Amino acid sequence: MARIVLLKACVLRKLFVFITLFVFITLENKMRIFIFLCGLLMFASSANATIIYSASGLSGTFDTEDFDTNAGHGTAAGSQFSGMTFSAGNYVSNSFNGTYPNMTNSVIDNFGAGCCNDPTSFLFDSRLSELAFAFVSNTQATVFSAYLGNALVESMSLNTNYSGNYVNFTGFLFDEIRITSTGSNDAYILDDMQIKIAAIPEPSSIALFGLGLAGFMLQRKKKAS
Repeated sequence: MARIVLLKACVLRKLFVFITLFVFITLENKMRIFIFLCGLLMFASSANATIIYSASGLSGTFDTEDFDTNAGHGTAAGSQFSGMTFSAGNYVSNSFNGTYPNMTNSVIDNFGAGCCNDPTSFLFDSRLSELAFAFVSNTQATVFSAYLGNALVESMSLNTNYSGNYVNFTGFLFDEIRITSTGSNDAYILDDMQIKIAAIPEPSSIALFGLGLAGFMLQRKKKAS
């Protein structure tokens, strides 16, 4: 399995080190311990970010888009499906019903007007905390990249194939997925998209910094009195 590019985790790690040093210099023992534990929790959260190719999709409660409503065979996939917009190069197809695992009725492909459009993407109206979709391609490496506000959050190269396994995105917030194929034939199809909209804001490094700043101000106040 290829190495996950954890850009956000690297940024959080540097911020955590900076705040930890700042806190240990300025605060009393109890406050030091509290801030340090908060930092560990934040760091552990970022370390769980992952993109994998698995036989199963999401667990728990999620919304599902099967691309069967508002679908027309051979039409361009755009914003006709609720909550998302596909880039140019994505098409609706009814040609693969039951051909591959987890592909039923209408699917999305990247070769409706000839093979093949690459890269392609889809943008969501809301921030997501988790996403999965069944994915079929030729046996090759496919790069899946997650973006938030047009900034790269996570990217991973997966060995995809005809299995119909699910590409899972978990452990971070994002609002766009970009797919880049690396094989000689870049064709793919996807279906059964499982979506979890983020219910709470992203664990914020700014909040942790705010705790450190508040402690610093408290310390100054104690010294002044």
